[in-house]
Amino acid sequence: NLIDRGAASSKERVQHLRAGIACLDRVLKITPGHWQSLWIRGKAYQALSEHEDARASFASAYTIQPDPPDVAREHVVELLQVRRPADAVRVARAISTKHPQNAGLRANLAVALVLNGDTREAQEVVREALHLDPNDQITAALKARIDEVASGKRNAPRTLKELEGGDG
Repeated sequence: NLIDRGAASSKERVQHLRAGIACLDRVLKITPGHWQSLWIRGKAYQALSEHEDARASFASAYTIQPDPPDVAREHVVELLQVRRPADAVRVARAISTKHPQNAGLRANLAVALVLNGDTREAQEVVREALHLDPNDQITAALKARIDEVASGKRNAPRTLKELEGGDG
């Protein structure tokens, strides 16, 4: 269970996640190219806030299977968590090109772009995402933040936390 649903203490949750990671490591010794196990292990590391390990797992899964949107999306998120926005832009651009009608992937590309310092292109891409899904409140909020950065009302964010918290 990757989500804390209140059934286990924080210590028990960590123990369960560590046990799950150990099981996945055993699977990966037998079947090194099992991208699904790499992806799940990445989610477990994400739940533990161990972002470098999560990034490494998602990178391996992405290398093996770059086409599923969820694989690339999580890889992008963790590249941003470990402050590698240029790499995140590369991956986000590749997956959004493969799935041009996926508004969420376009919004993720906008996030990577703004964190990489390309506010102008981030504005273009977030507008495209909103055009694809005009009712997406999260993308609308992202557009507002990017527009504030572009206008100078907000400092350029360097991290996901700064972008999410709005205190760039």
